Amino acid sequence: DFSMNYGWYDAQSRDSKLGRCGRAFIPMVLAYHSATRAADKTALKGAIEEAVRQFLEAQNNDGSWPVGKVRYRLDRDYYYWAINKDTGTSAKLVACMAMAYPIFKDSHASLAANMLNAAEDGWDYIVANNTESDFLMNRDPATNVTGQTNFQWIGSAVDVLAAAVEMA
Repeated sequence: DFSMNYGWYDAQSRDSKLGRCGRAFIPMVLAYHSATRAADKTALKGAIEEAVRQFLEAQNNDGSWPVGKVRYRLDRDYYYWAINKDTGTSAKLVACMAMAYPIFKDSHASLAANMLNAAEDGWDYIVANNTESDFLMNRDPATNVTGQTNFQWIGSAVDVLAAAVEMA
């Protein structure tokens, strides 16, 4: 059985860390495609749609996605990440949109069209804005050692490859 009890996003801090949400989203889509029980597909589809809407809302006008976004509370402001455009996160979410597109293309055509447009805009951003450092895993050229500074977000070769495969 698949359960969405307590929400998949609690541990992923979905409002502030979109890249991590993308990483959690991919197994949900794969689980949906492999599920054999209608109840499991229904539970997963609802959670996937919720995430898709979150991803669509967070996309920047230039097609990129931020690492995270500002989340507000009534009693105070929370500010999580200052990185508003990130190639790795954008690649991850392009792959997510393209992977989930078949789930909605027949049952929710307008959402599917928005997802496809978002993925295409995101792909255009990646192609126009990737740099050599996006593929080097933050490797220090002097020592050839992989550093930990911003390690999760730099070194997006795997995410760019996933986006390319899903967009093909």
